Formats: sequence, C-alpha cells, structure tokens
Amino acid sequence: MTDNLIELLKREDIPNRPVFAIIGTIGVGKTTLARKVYHKASTMFEKRVWVHVSKDLRHLTMWSGERFCGKRETTEQQALLRTWLQGTKFLLVIDDVWSENVWDGLLEIQAQHGSPGSKVLITTRNERVARRMGAVHRHNVKGLNEDDGWWLLRTRAFLDESNGHMQEIGRRIVQKCNGLPMAIRRIGCHLREVDSREDDWERIYSSDFCGISSTIRSAINMSYLELPYYLKRCFLYCSLYPEGSVIERKHITRQWIAEGFIVPEENIAQRSDTAAEEESEKCYDELLGRGLLLPENETHGSEGSKMPHLFRSFALLQSQDENFIGNPQDIGDFLKPYRLSITTGGVEAIRNGIRKLKSLRTIILCRNPLNDLGDIFLKFSHLRVLDLRDTQIEYVARSLGSMAHLRYLSFANTQVREIPSSIENLRMLQFLILKNCTRLNSLPESLGRLTNLRTLDISGAGLNQVKFRFSMMKELNCLRGFLVSLGDAENRNGWPFEDLRSLNKLRSLKILRLERTLTGEDAKKSALDAKDHLKDLELCCSTDDGTPEISRAAKIKDVFESLKPVPSIVSSYKTIMAMDSHLGLPHPISDN
Repeated sequence: MTDNLIELLKREDIPNRPVFAIIGTIGVGKTTLARKVYHKASTMFEKRVWVHVSKDLRHLTMWSGERFCGKRETTEQQALLRTWLQGTKFLLVIDDVWSENVWDGLLEIQAQHGSPGSKVLITTRNERVARRMGAVHRHNVKGLNEDDGWWLLRTRAFLDESNGHMQEIGRRIVQKCNGLPMAIRRIGCHLREVDSREDDWERIYSSDFCGISSTIRSAINMSYLELPYYLKRCFLYCSLYPEGSVIERKHITRQWIAEGFIVPEENIAQRSDTAAEEESEKCYDELLGRGLLLPENETHGSEGSKMPHLFRSFALLQSQDENFIGNPQDIGDFLKPYRLSITTGGVEAIRNGIRKLKSLRTIILCRNPLNDLGDIFLKFSHLRVLDLRDTQIEYVARSLGSMAHLRYLSFANTQVREIPSSIENLRMLQFLILKNCTRLNSLPESLGRLTNLRTLDISGAGLNQVKFRFSMMKELNCLRGFLVSLGDAENRNGWPFEDLRSLNKLRSLKILRLERTLTGEDAKKSALDAKDHLKDLELCCSTDDGTPEISRAAKIKDVFESLKPVPSIVSSYKTIMAMDSHLGLPHPISDN
C-alpha cells in the first residue's frame, strides 16, 4: 500500500502539482499510512512539510522534514510556507482535512510557489472533500483483515501464541471492531487487564465498546460533531435498524423525509418537484462518503448499507433519550422516546409497553413476529413513520385512518389481505409501500384521494381488482406496479395508459402486464415523452399468456417505441423486462 503511493508520487507526467488523497473512516489508519509515505519519500523531494489544520481553520501546526515548527495562526503559517517552498520541489502533507475550505489559503502555495514535480497528499474522512479539492488519485483505506486484526489484538493484549483457544473469541472481537486498528488497539489494552480466559474475553466482547473506551467514543464524537445538524439526525436515525441488518437506501431516505429531517414541510411546496428525494439521497451518500455507513451488496437487487457496530453503539448512546430499541415492556417510567424499533414482543407487549407514549413519531417493527395489530393505531395521533415490513400481519383495522400525521406506511412482504377504506383519512401520507403483498387482491377507491402521496409501490402484490384512479395524485414521483388494464377500464383489473398522463413528476415508473396493451396507440396516451423527471423505467410482461416469446418481445419493442420515453431514460432496450406474473420473478429480454 505504501509502495503504491510512493510510485504515484514519483511520477513526473502528472501536470499542475497534483493532489493525492488518503480516504477512510475514523481510526482506520489514514495518518499512519501518510506518515509512512512521508518518511519513505525523504529522498524524493527537496523539502517535505507536514501540516495539521485545526477544526476551526484558525491554526496550522507544522513540521518541516522531521523538525517541529510550532503552532501558529493560519495566515502566519501560510506566509512561512510560501517562503520555505518557493522554487523548490516539495511534498506537502495536509493531515485530517475536515473541510475543503482548508484548501483556499493553501491553493496559492501549491499552484504558484513549487517547482514541477511537487506533490500534495491529504488525509480525510470525507470522500466529498477529496473530490472538491481536486484529488487526481483517491486511495480508500479499508479496515484490517481478520488475520492482521487478530495479530494486532493479540499483540496489544500481551497474549502469546500458546493461547490458541482464545483465537475464536478474539477474531469475533476484531469483527466487532470492523477491523479498525484504533479500536482493536484500545480493546486490546482492556483485554490486557483481565485474565486470559474465555469467559473474561466473552464479557468484554458482549460489552459496549464505546462505553468501555473513552478513546473510541471521543474519536467518533469528533466526527459526529462535525456533521451538520440535519445529517446528525439522519445518522442517529440509522441506529433504529437492528445490528447487522441491511439499511436499504430507498427505505431510509423516505423515512428521513417523513420525519421532516430533509426539507421542512412549510418549504416543500416551494422546492422543486423532486427536491426532498434528491436531498435525502445526498444525505445517504454523505454518510457513505464519511464511512459512517458501509456499502452492502447482499440486498436482493436494492442498494443498501450497514451501520458498523462502533458507530451504531455511539449513535444509541447519543440518542438514548429519543430512540429506543428492544422490547417495549423494558421502557422505564421516565423514558419518553419519540422513536421505537421493536424487535421482540407481540401486540399485548406493544400495547402495554407504549401505552403512555403519546408523542411517538416512528415505530419500526421490521421482521417482528407480530401478526395482529389490534387497535393500537388509535393511540398514535402524532406518528409519522410506521414500518411493518416482513411481519406476519394479515388484517388491518379501520382505525388505521386515525393516524392523521402519518407520512410513511409500509406493509411490504406481509400477509395483509385488505387495506381499509379509512386510509383516505391519512391525508398527509407521502409513502405507501405494499410491495410483495401477495394476498392483497384489491385496493379501495378511497386510496385515490391521497393527494400528498409521493411514492406508491404495489409491485409484486396479488392485485386483480383496483377501484381508484390516479387523477388526484399529482405529487406521485415513484409509481411501482402500474397494472395495465385488460380491455375497458371499467373492468377494474388495472388502469388505462391515459391515467399516467397527469403524473408529470414521476422519477421512477414500473409498468406491469404490458402484454395487455392492444396497440402502440394506447401506449402513447401515457405521455411519457413529457415526463422530464423520469429517470427509471421498467416495463414488464407476463410469460404465461401463451404468446410465443419472439412475438411477445416484438410487441414490447413496438409498445416501447410508442411510449416514447424522454431521451435520458434509455438509448437501447436494456430496460425492457419480461416477468412471470405468478412468481413475480424478472427475466431480461435480450435485445441481441
């Protein structure tokens, strides 16, 4: 790793005194790597300067070569730098850069005062900072692998190789540290103070690492304090998801909007049509860029991430007055959280545990074994987010309509059989997720009166009858599962294409049962060519209609050409899909 960076610094064919960046999360070893490069490059440059900028950008601490040059006000240090580096081939290392604003004063030095071959190397926790500083090469530092992490832990704990029976628990500790050298070192020091017995190490493993190490907690807190206020709330909200679970981008970003973290409600009407979703996705990317969330591939086709244990542990400590995770019966009399993530307990436990919590804003019951909600809706007039994904719920009471402030409602992957007509009372609802509700056969007419709805996902639902129309849903920007009607729209087995004409804010659209389309002229009524915001289009047809595959593919191609989506959508037919309507499994149609 060090040698690769040294080779890059040796290159003379990169113009304009380039910037190189070492990027990584808290405690991953960015500064350690930069120091190795700095020392190893001693013969490659006439001068080497190491700079550390204070968080308020008011002071610079500098080393020239190996000599400490003191800490002074930024303007004074910049003047010294100009003098030292004028006309020389230099390596300037700027450690722990929090903001691209640090670059403003140093840019002139880098651009005007050094000789050809001069280089700048920065370390930062934030991918965005590196990009904005124009880094030509960005090196992302990952955590230690399990073998190296175990060696470091064993070394710090003063455990010799003869204690091989400790290896299994030791490797689990390394995993819990996410391979971060800083955390492994600190936990190793704690292990040094206990006996080398498995039960003692198990006790340390089961403990809260942020709680037992002020060093770990302080390091994470520095990054947390640097976040803008809205991003702090988004970060803390992620801790509601159970440890190790995948946080899907589309779910968390919608929940942030529903909670009001992204765009204040009084400003939504004045913002662009898709401002809330775009801003929320930027927040998600920012947490990824800072390493506070880690990308996760195993999300069944959806983009997702996981929150590392150390950061989740910190977030739980930081938000303990507002967020509660666990069995609601464990909530004390003095705790009045705004948000609950309930991982265990049936409806009675929930009723008893949250009876007094009148101000709840979020309830997440993801993968909870709950199968009956009873009348708990009556208790939560302030609720904004209700996430019931992957529960065993079958029936939904009419009291659902009593939650007047609800913005986000998900029954995805449940056994729900019917949505009550009282849903029309949820006038503030923005996100309704009914994906893969295979037992849901119909939707009530009253659903069409949800005028603030921004997302409706009914893909994979077992619908054979729909009673509402889209004419009042002008705010919809994501519609997944538009079911093409068979014949006359009065049959109520789907919707005519003309129902899409008025939905001009659509960003994402998934159309099902495309084979029902009689002619390309019918498809033109959707007016997709006028939907400038459309970025994601998926066309699906059934494979069980008895039509030969070649004929079906030709028909879809004809319909696609008649739809005339905006040019930004596709330049080929790669978005066209065939779908088995019974299984809900997509199969791409080749355009070769």
